[in-house]
Order: sequence, then C-alpha cells, then structure tokens
Amino acid sequence: MGRTRVLTIGNTVLDVIGKTPDQLPQFGELAAGRGPADIDIGGNGAIAAAEVAILGATSSLASTIGKDAWGKWLKKRLNQMGVDTRQLVTIKDQPTATTLSLVRTDGERALLTHNGASADHDLGAVDLGSLEEGDWLLVASLFLVSAYSGDPLRRVIEEAHSRGARVALDLAWDCTGDWDLDHLAVDTADIVLGNDKEVKAVACATDLDTAVEKLMAKGIRTLVVKMGPEGARVVTRDGLDVTVPALDVEPINATGTGDVFNAALMVALSEGRDLEDAVTFACAAGAVRVAGGCHQFPTREEVDGLLAEMG
Repeated sequence: MGRTRVLTIGNTVLDVIGKTPDQLPQFGELAAGRGPADIDIGGNGAIAAAEVAILGATSSLASTIGKDAWGKWLKKRLNQMGVDTRQLVTIKDQPTATTLSLVRTDGERALLTHNGASADHDLGAVDLGSLEEGDWLLVASLFLVSAYSGDPLRRVIEEAHSRGARVALDLAWDCTGDWDLDHLAVDTADIVLGNDKEVKAVACATDLDTAVEKLMAKGIRTLVVKMGPEGARVVTRDGLDVTVPALDVEPINATGTGDVFNAALMVALSEGRDLEDAVTFACAAGAVRVAGGCHQFPTREEVDGLLAEMG
C-alpha cells in the first residue's frame, strides 16, 4: 500500500451545537433544549482534514481563522488530531467563522453560519508543493466561500493535476441562493461531491434523476451524491450509475457527516480501492459519525468494525 496524502482546502469553523426539542420556540418564547450545548471543530475543510488524519493518512489543511481565542483553540485541536496546519492562515481583521447547529431528535440539523475569516481566504496563496503522484486535493466549501471559484479555482486544479494529484470538489450550500455552477470548474475535477439537496438546488430540479442528468451534462467525470439514510449515488461519465446503501444506525447528530464521508472517500481511493468500494467505506464512516455526534471522528477500526458487523 502506497503513501496516502490529502490536502484539504476549505473553511475552518467553530461549531456550536444545540439539541432542540421537537417543538421549536417562536421568537420571544423560550424552550428547554435536550441537554447542554457542545462545541467542536466545524467547517467543511477542517472536519474533513481532521478525519483524514484520524484515519491514519497524511493530512494538511489550507484555511483561515480569526485572530481570536476560538481560532487559537481550533488550531490547537487540529494539531492535536494530527493535521498539518502550516497553511491555516490567521486573518487579523475578521473573527473566526462560527456556525450554530440546531439538531432535531432524528439527528437532522439546521445551520446558521457566519463566514468571518473564511471569506478572506486567498486561494492563490495556497501552496500545493506537497502534492505528488496519486495524492488528493479536496476543495470543500465551494458555494459557501465565494473565493473558491472562477479562474483561481481552475489554476489550483490545473497545478494539482500537473503534479499528478487528483482533485475532488464538494459543493456545500449556497447561502446567496445563486447556485451558479459555471464558476466552479466542475468539468476539470476528478470527482464532484454534494448532498442530494445541494445537487437538486444547483440543477434547479425537484427530482434527483433530472438533477444528476443536468450536472453530468456539464462535463463532470464522476458525481457522488450523498443521500443520508438512502446511501450514496455514484454516477460516472463512462456509464456507471449505482447506489451504495447506507448502514442502518440510530442517528444522533448529522452535523459534519458529509465532511467525514468526503475524507473517508479520499483516503480509501488513495489506498487503491475501486470507486464503489471506496464509497462503501465512506458511507460507513458517515454512519459512525451520525451515530456518535459532533465529537465523533471515526477511526479506521470503528469503520471496519461497523462494516464487518453489517456484513
């Protein structure tokens, strides 16, 4: 088995997670939550980079934090988890990004986010010098961080490919509602990822089949659609269209599950697994995460154990 290296570009966020009752209060009202709030690593980039490291791969993160206590805390925690944070840039005039995650009893969440320092990440300053043949570059937070688009994104992808690395792009949610896919260079990536709601939103479609067809017409080589309890759909330019089933677990908190999925997919592909097998491994990692909550960064033993148990 060769060396496994993943460089992740994406936002770094402090997640503040509250467990809501079944009936949310109206403005001006008060309701009791289901236990104390949690904080942990958040953001598409940071969660994925942390999970890559926990799975035993070489993980680097290119991102931004504010010059504040939360930024320092996040950087220290990422370092402790084994992430190379030399490209985690401190922005002096912006606070560290924050997200309030409201989690229902079924594990689904609603997110309120403030980009803060994430909005000022200079994609052109990212150093890709560590990437070599067979490595992966994962660019997350695409719609969420507007700087990850246009010519700067294309140049990053071109340089990664020139070094022999492969590139995955994760859509994330577009808070502006524009969903302009033409700015994201999806035709140049090796893999494009998104959850089913994101894929339907960017395609302006109400059903997934139509959305997938529209996206593949943009020249995408491989599209992986994360569908939560329905598993993941894998569609390729050469005609593959399969759905990998999810593993049946009791959901606690879906926050960060898609980012853990991305990380596990990158690691599995770097290790030489075929696409369908790699997506199966990623689904298992996502299942461990959703069953464990925001502090759960699945280890390889936990992922392999769940796969063996569900066997």
